[in-house]
Amino acid sequence: MEIGLFHMPLHPTHRPLVDVLAENAEKIIYADQLGFSETWIGEHYSATTEPITAPMMFMASLINQTKNIRFGTGVLCLPNHHPAQIAGQAALFDHMSGGRFNMGIGPGGLASDMELFDVLDGTVRAEKFAE
Repeated sequence: MEIGLFHMPLHPTHRPLVDVLAENAEKIIYADQLGFSETWIGEHYSATTEPITAPMMFMASLINQTKNIRFGTGVLCLPNHHPAQIAGQAALFDHMSGGRFNMGIGPGGLASDMELFDVLDGTVRAEKFAE
C-alpha cells in the first residue's frame, strides 16, 4: 500500500512566511523518510492562510533533500497562467526531480484568486482552462 500526503498548508496569518515554509519543508522531508510515496501542494495567491504561491518553486527546494517522494501540484490553476509558462515550468521541474513530478491542474476554486487574475466569469475561466 502506498500513502501520500495532501499538504494543505493552513497556518495562522500572524506567523512569518519563512517559518511557515520551513515547517512545511520539514513535514515533506519527514514524510519522505517515513516512506510516503507522494506529496501534493496547492497554489494560492490571495489566501493569507495558505501562502504558497508557486508550488513548483517551493517543491524544487526539496528535491535534493528527499530521495523517493513524488511531488504533485494540487492544483495549478490554469486560468491564472499562460499555458506556455506552465508547460515549460512543469517540464523543467520533472527533469530536475528525475521524473518525480505529478502535475495536477484545475480551474481554481478561490474567488479572491479569480478576482485577482480577472477570471471570475465562469465562461472566461473555462476558455482559459481549455487553452
